Amino acid sequence: WSHKNKIGFTGHLDLDNIVMGGIYRGYGNSLDMLRSFDMPGIDVIVDQIKKPDGRKPVMEGMAFFPRFASSAANQTGVNSAMSESFAVYGSGITADEMRYVINYQYARGINLTNFMIISYGRDDFLAFTERPSFSAEMPGYKNLRALNEYVSRLSYAMSIGRPIVDTALYYPVHDLWAGGVTAQKAGDNFIKLGEYLEENNIDFDIIDYKAVSEGEIIDGGLKFGGAYYKKIIIPDTEFTPEEVYKKYAQLDEISHFNIKIDSGFIKTKVRMSSDGDIILFAYNEGINYINAEISVENLYKSGNNVYLLDTMTGEINKYDFLTEGNNIKINVGFYCGESKILLISNKEFENKSNHESVIEKLILDKFEGSVTREFLVLPCGMRAYNKNNEFMPIKTGAWSEIFSKSFSGEVTYRAEFTVPQAAQYASKIKLVIEKLEYSAEVKVNGKYIGSCIFSPYTIESPIDCVNLNGTNFIEIIVANTEANQFIYSEAEKTWEKKELGSYHERAKDFEINTLGGGLYGKVMLEFLK
Repeated sequence: WSHKNKIGFTGHLDLDNIVMGGIYRGYGNSLDMLRSFDMPGIDVIVDQIKKPDGRKPVMEGMAFFPRFASSAANQTGVNSAMSESFAVYGSGITADEMRYVINYQYARGINLTNFMIISYGRDDFLAFTERPSFSAEMPGYKNLRALNEYVSRLSYAMSIGRPIVDTALYYPVHDLWAGGVTAQKAGDNFIKLGEYLEENNIDFDIIDYKAVSEGEIIDGGLKFGGAYYKKIIIPDTEFTPEEVYKKYAQLDEISHFNIKIDSGFIKTKVRMSSDGDIILFAYNEGINYINAEISVENLYKSGNNVYLLDTMTGEINKYDFLTEGNNIKINVGFYCGESKILLISNKEFENKSNHESVIEKLILDKFEGSVTREFLVLPCGMRAYNKNNEFMPIKTGAWSEIFSKSFSGEVTYRAEFTVPQAAQYASKIKLVIEKLEYSAEVKVNGKYIGSCIFSPYTIESPIDCVNLNGTNFIEIIVANTEANQFIYSEAEKTWEKKELGSYHERAKDFEINTLGGGLYGKVMLEFLK
């Protein structure tokens, strides 16, 4: 129907994160179903992927389930695999959490995100039924601009060329169809092998009997559609067709390349452009800061440069590296959930120095504050009210100690500063915030210079926003989330459970974890040269 009406077909399958999902929902071979999409996709809903707090990042199902959609895209030659993300994650979801969930998927081949959800309605019970709701009423709504720009750049970079994946994990659909102990054993073995490959940073697609049987052996590898595999990993099964083993026996299993990382928490994805440039995506799946050495083997050619593609600013910066023949070593630092995109290319790009120096620091410790916007959940629905309160002296710290525990909204922190004499020849300023709950829009002398949304909370700006010889004003407009109101407001009592829907209480389970708000610790301006 879609093709008849010249419309692209995309979406996802129900229970796509469960190895038996196709059996439970009757669509059988999920991988084959996904190959019928013009843009195959997955669904990330109800906290399926979560920033870790001592637990595994994926809370249910297969840790590598995004690979089903990206494998289908690779095999059909489609260059996009999408994800519908964040439905029922609750109104307390932060940009830091969203970055983690997005990067988790992009490390597994997803490269396009459909954000759920634009509100079904802002009025009455529809304001409660499914959250988050990315509407203009939410605190920090303007800061979504920075998130959108980040994801747009990330998606663009991860859509260039084609993925380099030479390993495939066999999906034992015949054993899953058999049911009972046979299905349980095959499913467990499939999941264990996938987890083993991920733990050892071996990138892989998922392949089924149909792709293997229809694929062609060329130069010791299996060519099927847009994919080319040198290795196929087959779980212990009972009903894998003989044709699969025959094709398997013809593979030479010699990899084109290898990536070694001295940390098991760093995950990578590699793509190659049509003219031979390498795009290396790396991301920290762990909870702590990691400085990792990444060794890229057999992908370097003499004369190549390494560039860091800054997905926050769009800048391209040359990056230091070491060479050993056709191998390179790169040292990269990552915060929790942070990703870096490295470009290996013989092209010369106009770029900025990767070696900026701090010539002076200035601590901002005297703020005036004012509530400038308040978000309320009322029986009539979601509402946001602009405030015109007077500025009063305010200390950094938790809003719960300054305002009511139910406060959701935005508070403007304002401070004065003058440029130190030693910093008169700086070219940039950098704002560094020790801790933020949960985002902030920043202005210097009334000029917007950016939004802090991810940890570490920093913003850089050219020095031209600053008066070098007089008084300057900085405004940090801090926003928390809607969670405080959805937890503490009693407006939900206006409606019956059947009206609020089945997701309302589940969203509250997540919202209880993000009831913060505030500007914490040191706030510092660095002057860079």
